Amino acid sequence: MEVGCKFTPYEQLLPEHVFGLVACSYCYIYLFDTSEPTYSLQLNARNPMTLMAKNGSQYQSGTEFVSDINNATTVSKICSSLSDNDCERWETCCRNAVKCCKRQLTLPQWTTNATYCSRTWDGWGCLDDTLAGQTGYVQCPSYVEHGNVNYKAHRPCTENGTWFIHPETGNEWTNYSTCVDMGDQMTLLYVGLACNVLSLILLIPSCVIFLAFRHNLDKEYETPILHETQQIQKCTLTDATTISADLRQSSVTLLTNGVAILIT
Repeated sequence: MEVGCKFTPYEQLLPEHVFGLVACSYCYIYLFDTSEPTYSLQLNARNPMTLMAKNGSQYQSGTEFVSDINNATTVSKICSSLSDNDCERWETCCRNAVKCCKRQLTLPQWTTNATYCSRTWDGWGCLDDTLAGQTGYVQCPSYVEHGNVNYKAHRPCTENGTWFIHPETGNEWTNYSTCVDMGDQMTLLYVGLACNVLSLILLIPSCVIFLAFRHNLDKEYETPILHETQQIQKCTLTDATTISADLRQSSVTLLTNGVAILIT
């Protein structure tokens, strides 16, 4: 009998060591949107036991990292591009995958002729053998974003003994949406919305006060400036009048002197 652990994307059983590396690589892919530039690594399609550095990352493009959760050096390099929280989520997922494999290997195989779906690791959780027509359940893991560990995810086992296939992806699929308490999420949404509305309401009087203060400030400085401008204009006008009078007086004097000279 073939010995190994089942991982959803693969049809064949994987040897325990290989399973651990592959599952850990997929933990990274399933937890993080690797299309975002924030994340430096992506799955190495040629060797899924490794993650590969992307273009523009801190590592040379194409650099491979074996997804060995037991290798502290490798873990440190992979986590260097993650936040502490994301690194913890990834490590926890990897360790849960390893535990799942060990559990799959220790559980006895079914010897009855009953039709059932085989035990498997779905990328986030561990599903046990489940009878056809029934539903397999997984305790919601802590690394599911906004998830509640007290809830359970589920995957139906069809009547022909195969796990449910998602019609859009064509792959086996576990429903983890039940891990998220939508009531809590809506509460957070409403609280955030209320805070934004309150901030806007408080911002309006602040703007009114600012504009009123600015108007008064402009008015306060406008009066002295206008007064000084008028004074300057008055002084200029007075000086011009004085200069004009002086010029007229000088002209009369010159004319008088000129007439006197002519008479002489």
